[in-house]
Amino acid sequence: MKRRTIFQTFIVSSGSQLSHRRSLAPGDRARQSSDALLQNPEHVIRTSRMSRTHTEYYRHNQAYSEFLRRADANTFAKYELFLRQARVGGCILDVGSGAGQVVNRLAQFGYDAHGVEVSVSSLAVAKRGKGTFHEVAGNRLPFPNDRFDAVGSFTVLEHIEDPAQSLREMIRVTKPGGIIVVACPNFLRVVGLSSHHYRTRGIVNKFRNALTLLAKGALLLLRPHRLQFKKMMPVVADREFQPDDDAIIVTNPIDVRGIWKTHDIEPVYHSSLLYQTSPLLETISRLPVIRTVTGGVFLVGRKTSVNL
Repeated sequence: MKRRTIFQTFIVSSGSQLSHRRSLAPGDRARQSSDALLQNPEHVIRTSRMSRTHTEYYRHNQAYSEFLRRADANTFAKYELFLRQARVGGCILDVGSGAGQVVNRLAQFGYDAHGVEVSVSSLAVAKRGKGTFHEVAGNRLPFPNDRFDAVGSFTVLEHIEDPAQSLREMIRVTKPGGIIVVACPNFLRVVGLSSHHYRTRGIVNKFRNALTLLAKGALLLLRPHRLQFKKMMPVVADREFQPDDDAIIVTNPIDVRGIWKTHDIEPVYHSSLLYQTSPLLETISRLPVIRTVTGGVFLVGRKTSVNL
């Protein structure tokens, strides 16, 4: 495993279907092809040094902020729609709010909308709107228990060193009866017409993913507390940046539901589509098997208990 600063070699993406060109930092010689990762896809990031580098990269990368700023409203339309299921005028939190598009739009509709973000330059852009924004560089959210009527994250979990703790924090600050929305890639998907990431490309990886999903599915039924997110190395290669090259977590629907099941979150909606589409495709994407083995992860849950 390479221990050098690999995050300085490319521009990150905030969405699983958004793309941008990688940019090498001066003097950086870190190279790793996707073919090499295919031969050894089970790398694990173990050093706290890597975690700090990761956080610092997102905090001070101006190009990353510019990339987030260019995302249009249609990208977040479905995500925003579910957050707006909270009562009119209610408190809503967007975890990883980027340039603030969702939060500021919610504020325009009369919600008490808050966003937390690690990128300083993105926060500077976001604060031009009507929402309220907070700089947060760790997993701990700076809010009391049961604070928000709705809490969500859109293509954020795959970039967080400890996604399980982040999910627990989202649950902690959600009011009983409140809504939680999680959208992220499914790196264990088995079916798809095209695959831009090495974990979902090729017969061997698809077969491995199918076996992993079966094993995780059994744990979800019998021992959900034993489910764990797996870490992976991001892709660094001499080619155009591909969606999710910067991801460091093997996000998937079963691991998210495992956290929810052990914290009394009732799933109320599960789709493999992150974006708004036709009613027919939407219906297909919600079928029990389809939503697990293809596409991405779009989960909506309701908190049914009070924090102890």
